[in-house]
Amino acid sequence: MGRRPVSPESSITNMLEGMRREGMLTDRSIEFYGEQAKIILKDLQALQLETEPWRLTIEDAQRLLNLWEVKGLAVSTRRGYFSALRTWTGYYGNDDLQKMRVIFPTDSRPTADWLTDEQARRLIALPKSPLEDLIIHCELCLGMRRVEVLRLQESDFNMLGQFVDIHGKGPRGGKPRRMPFHRDTCRILHAWLKERLQLSIGCRNNPPNLLVYRRGQRLCAYQDSGIDLRLKRIAAALGFPFSNHTLRRTFGRLMWLAGVRIETITKMLGHTSSATTLRYIGVDLDDMSAAMREFLL
Repeated sequence: MGRRPVSPESSITNMLEGMRREGMLTDRSIEFYGEQAKIILKDLQALQLETEPWRLTIEDAQRLLNLWEVKGLAVSTRRGYFSALRTWTGYYGNDDLQKMRVIFPTDSRPTADWLTDEQARRLIALPKSPLEDLIIHCELCLGMRRVEVLRLQESDFNMLGQFVDIHGKGPRGGKPRRMPFHRDTCRILHAWLKERLQLSIGCRNNPPNLLVYRRGQRLCAYQDSGIDLRLKRIAAALGFPFSNHTLRRTFGRLMWLAGVRIETITKMLGHTSSATTLRYIGVDLDDMSAAMREFLL
């Protein structure tokens, strides 16, 4: 059990620090727990309930569950929040919530998340640094995973053939695939290469990684957390949340809505089957309503 800090806010910070010391979760998972705990804390404050995790009761938790249902949150979101609530209270030795038997309803909505067309256009139009432009472009307009963006090298881009060789996920690079350029790829890539060249002046090294930052007289390759932090700042500026995976899912979904064959999208995303792609892009009630309007019988 963790020590009891002086405030609910510091109880979250203390829990995250304990998770990092234990080393059982990735930095992204720990950050996600922190984000969820902060949302839960705000909801507790709005309901004027107990905010110290070691004092939270089953009645408090039930009122939270009712609030999330009234808000119309997706079942998967409510499950995630409740799991985080149990983790937060359990960290401080409060086992009451572990005894709760909560039955969530079946949610017909897909668990996939994506941006709307309008949100995607706002994201593209937002002024960004050349590096941020390239990250967003690779994920939203070329359908890359975060790890695939991190593995990119300048030599992967073929300017003559107008394609990029993408190294898939997995310890050995996974299954490679070749993606044609988007109409903006050359412009965005050239802008970053120009800035990268300036960064490299006077450096003692020049790693092959396309995405780098300068530390003293050395260039260092970006890691997951560096990309995540930049996307988080952009999301805050736009006023709606998204992740690396949101952008990749949006790429696939907008391709599908544009009428591209599912088999083609499967190849572009590097999936092994079209069934995976169909689950990935999701089909919601709006999609089904649009299909019904086109039904001829």
